[in-house]
Amino acid sequence: MKNEEKRLGFPSPKRMKNYIFDLDGTILNTISGLRYAINEALEENGFPYRYDDEATKHLIGEGTDVLVHRALQDQDNPANFALLKSAYLPRYRANQEIHTSLFPGVKETLERLRKEGALLLVCTNKPDILAKRIVTKFYGSDFFLEIRGLRDGETPKPNPAIVNSFLRQYHLKPEETLFVGDSITDYETATNAKLLCGICLWGYGRYQEDWISHCAYRFTKPEDLWNTYSAK
Repeated sequence: MKNEEKRLGFPSPKRMKNYIFDLDGTILNTISGLRYAINEALEENGFPYRYDDEATKHLIGEGTDVLVHRALQDQDNPANFALLKSAYLPRYRANQEIHTSLFPGVKETLERLRKEGALLLVCTNKPDILAKRIVTKFYGSDFFLEIRGLRDGETPKPNPAIVNSFLRQYHLKPEETLFVGDSITDYETATNAKLLCGICLWGYGRYQEDWISHCAYRFTKPEDLWNTYSAK
């Protein structure tokens, strides 16, 4: 942690005031909804592949297009991609709330941070309209300062464009802002935005030491987030 902070020119820990969160696997448990939608779309279109929750974790993290490409395996081509994506999105849109749940303790910890004055935002590779809908359902419309998913033509994380727009729009100091996620994509997003990264170990990431060791914080339980906060 100290080496990473020194590299980015940041001071000592426990002085965060702003938190930018990933969505899937970080603030919401969405894996079953993703699995349901992709399996239904595969079955309807005659593709032989099916995924359980654990295998679905290896499909996600870099946006819808990457998920669909990975799900097709050796049958991935432009025609099959277009067919499967057009079948997958309506199913996920219709069923995401049914198959989504809160991780124990996450909302309570975020509520504590919010009440103490922390600014909370969401940056996800989920389509923007779906991200706003699912987060609002479980957290309410005014819990986060902003919820931002991908819009047409935007490049997914680890491109830091959305994170950088948050920093500019809300005048967030990088040294007081922590990016919190569950995957190497989130770590790379934070690095590209020149932010420290906190990795939550209750999510879907393939937690390999070669990249986790570079994260400033590891959160084994949601309450650990509180230890990074410095009151305004």
